[in-house]
Amino acid sequence: EPDLAAKKCTLSFDAPDVPPATMASGARLAIEQVTGWGSGLPTACGGQLERRLWLDVQDVPPTTYRDLDRKVVKPLMNLLTFAVGKECPLVEVAISAGQDHPWVSVHHASMKAAAEEIVPIQDILLPMSVIGLDGTVAWLDSTTSLGPLPSVVTRVATSQDDTLEAQLLELTTVAEGLHRLLLDPSKMNYAQRLEGLAEHTKEAVPGATGKTAEWVQRVKVARNDFAHKLEHGFLDEAHAEEWAALLLSLRWLLTGTLLLQTAISPAALGTRIAAYQPYQMFLLQARAWL
Repeated sequence: EPDLAAKKCTLSFDAPDVPPATMASGARLAIEQVTGWGSGLPTACGGQLERRLWLDVQDVPPTTYRDLDRKVVKPLMNLLTFAVGKECPLVEVAISAGQDHPWVSVHHASMKAAAEEIVPIQDILLPMSVIGLDGTVAWLDSTTSLGPLPSVVTRVATSQDDTLEAQLLELTTVAEGLHRLLLDPSKMNYAQRLEGLAEHTKEAVPGATGKTAEWVQRVKVARNDFAHKLEHGFLDEAHAEEWAALLLSLRWLLTGTLLLQTAISPAALGTRIAAYQPYQMFLLQARAWL
């Protein structure tokens, strides 16, 4: 805030008040905000305030770190990856047995240094101001039963290493599992599960399946195609563009299915996804490839 008469300029920051939220287990989620000067103290040329956020998980029932990693840490990484559209690895983790015990840093191979790049808010699909801690708690409570399925979708969404065939095979399998676990555990065929997912997300991910009946048939044929190519190899250049479009459609369909677990309304999610540049690019590519 410049005060030209006094020849002073003040930098200030009011941290937003984010109420904690409680998980089904009784654990509480809270955000701890630490502010400080970035890149050294301010000079006559100016200064920069930086903010570090810690997501505190408090009052956790007795557990092991492995169980905490499975039920809290990895699901949070997956949610951030979906929300930001980029891989969000662990940067720092600390645990304590209670208020009277010291904090102990946790180190393992999957940790990476904090990213220097700040993702512009317009490039984020779902910022924390939209999800909130209540949505984060809803996500943690609902995805515990999904095992590795959300992690498979985030890996496909951010990985550049796996082959097209491997990623498509993974997502066609995940689609069946998510429908069974989230929507309908009763016995039904694969096409019915695809139709159920498309119906469930039609407002949340508008246009992801195009002409749904035709899309279901294409996905079913691609999946069956893989099963019959075990002896002759998977690569088929004649279907490469079609498979790429199906892969992306499944990626967005499953992303929408999972993000609805934050308790966001289908309409609100659909508005954000429809305005999201990577999704708009997918729709253009799908029209060209199919």
